[in-house]
Amino acid sequence: MVPLTYAVAGALALNLTGASHSFLSIVYAILGISALIFVHELGHFLACKVTGTRVETFSIGFGRRLFGWEREKGGKRRFTLGARQTDPAAGAMDFRIALIPLGGYVKMAGEIGGDGSATSGVGGPREPLPDEFPGKSIPQRFLIAVAGVVMNVIAAFVCLAVAYGVGYEDTPAVVGDVIPGGPAWSAGVKPGDVLATYGGQRLRTFSDLKQEVVLAPRGEEASLDLLRGGQPMSVRVSPALDPTTGFQGLQIYPAAVLTVRGGGVEVRFDPTTPGRVHGRRVLGGFAAYSALETASLARLPSVEVEGPDGRKVTVPLRREGTEAKSGPFRLGVMPYTSPIVSAVRGTAKAAGLQVGDELVAADDAPLHGRADLWIRDRVASLSVRRAGAVVTLPVALAGGDAVAAFVDDLATGAPAAGPPAAGTPLRVGLAGLELPGGESPAALAGILHGDEILAIAGRKLGSWDELLAAGKTLDGSPVDVEVRTGDAAPRTVRVTPRRMVERTAGEAPIERAGALAVVPVEGAADAIGLGWKRTVSEIRNVFRTIARFFTGDISFSKNVSGPVTIATISSSAASKGLAAFLVFLAFISVNLAVLNVLPIPVLDGGTMMFLLVEAVRGKRLSDEAIGRMQLAGFALLMLLMVFALKNDVTNLFGD
Repeated sequence: MVPLTYAVAGALALNLTGASHSFLSIVYAILGISALIFVHELGHFLACKVTGTRVETFSIGFGRRLFGWEREKGGKRRFTLGARQTDPAAGAMDFRIALIPLGGYVKMAGEIGGDGSATSGVGGPREPLPDEFPGKSIPQRFLIAVAGVVMNVIAAFVCLAVAYGVGYEDTPAVVGDVIPGGPAWSAGVKPGDVLATYGGQRLRTFSDLKQEVVLAPRGEEASLDLLRGGQPMSVRVSPALDPTTGFQGLQIYPAAVLTVRGGGVEVRFDPTTPGRVHGRRVLGGFAAYSALETASLARLPSVEVEGPDGRKVTVPLRREGTEAKSGPFRLGVMPYTSPIVSAVRGTAKAAGLQVGDELVAADDAPLHGRADLWIRDRVASLSVRRAGAVVTLPVALAGGDAVAAFVDDLATGAPAAGPPAAGTPLRVGLAGLELPGGESPAALAGILHGDEILAIAGRKLGSWDELLAAGKTLDGSPVDVEVRTGDAAPRTVRVTPRRMVERTAGEAPIERAGALAVVPVEGAADAIGLGWKRTVSEIRNVFRTIARFFTGDISFSKNVSGPVTIATISSSAASKGLAAFLVFLAFISVNLAVLNVLPIPVLDGGTMMFLLVEAVRGKRLSDEAIGRMQLAGFALLMLLMVFALKNDVTNLFGD
């Protein structure tokens, strides 16, 4: 039929994975996607057989013919290498493998396009022959055009039904963590909540939630039903747009599994496992890992992790081991951060805390970051800097969760966490967790958190980039660093830079992995029913996504990828097992089906459009008119391919 390209297949392949890819998984990926192309074109071929339409070429791939099987009219099929040896005008048929593996096509007698043979179109004034495509009735030609789409829908359904039948694992519909200030946080959603429905749609997996939220009308409030401690409850949430991805979301993280080992003891946190980290209550592996990260920022030498059964593991947070023999030398500094109130509710809000407040002290003890607040069991007063003035507020906060859940660390002078903006004082924090003993050389030399660095080895500094450039010249010898604390006079301290630890000794291993659970299926009938329901849902979602591109609710520039992304994700899926690979193939097959019915010349939808025009006009469009429109459609597809490849390169190598 018409050309089928990976540019079409890849229009909705959204994210490049970082998984490793074995040679075998790459082979499976190539074979799987090629099978989808074959199934699509097989649909056209079978419809040609049903309608008695002569097929000249069945090609997997484009461009120069590599090898294939040819059969002259009434003769036997034979294998041939290189260029075609039979004449399509004499009724010969060629099943070929072509050089460029970016799709395929079925070329019918009398059809424009295809392999450029002498019978590429009817041409001239003659009437088409009965076995040529133009010689068939409009219903017969429409059947041929739509057959590939139908086959892709059937293939998607079969893949999904088999995947659910053999046991498809996906991220469970459980909340791992909630971003303070986000839609879910504002609605009261908590880590460990089990998600049931969103907007009335059942949520079997966390992916279902993301899909429903992304494709919902922008900012529209919806009902979120969930289970908390086995008890059902319902909240109202309004998704927020993430400018970095172009998607809207609820700003929650999926569940994770965390395993901590040490001293012959193992503590495992599943998605809803309760426990404690440094005495703080946590629920689930994601929340436990977040607590460990926060504890490390508090410069604690170690932290105790307790599982639900009372078993405990002490996790050392300072690196012990041999200093590396190569690599850059470090001063042990990072951009200075201040704890800023990012969202507020409940007791903290009642005490007068406001979004944007910079926390200066807790109970008169200086605060250098969110972690300094998190490690405190109780807080009776908070001093905040607001509009340039320091205000002390009486509060009654208990427990690290309640104390620090509303605080983010922001670099001074920067709009978000990161290096300070050019022209602002070059203030630094202290960082030494990856250095021998977990100590910062700058701190050992007397530099304080929040000090402003003015010069290194006599080299004046005015930006973080200049500091990094000066750091590259360090050779491990003591170096003079000029610093200033607040409004005091500058002073010079001598710092001995060190390399990172090469290896650790006695560190308790910490393993975090995304939580996976088999999607619950009750027997073969349920698997078939779920496969069909998911197929219909995926078809609907592709149409919804295309519509969101045109309305601007989903960024076209950020979410169109091409063959590199498809091959990468396909290989990753193949490495995860049969069920995951089948689900991915179903996703691609649905995309092929839906996008091929779009009214774009050179796609099946373009042929259907020509047939509808012919039915209205009462006569067939001329070969010249069809050829010009197909040329324009092909140019559009190539433009899409170039755009998709550009995004592939961006995904691989960064912006």
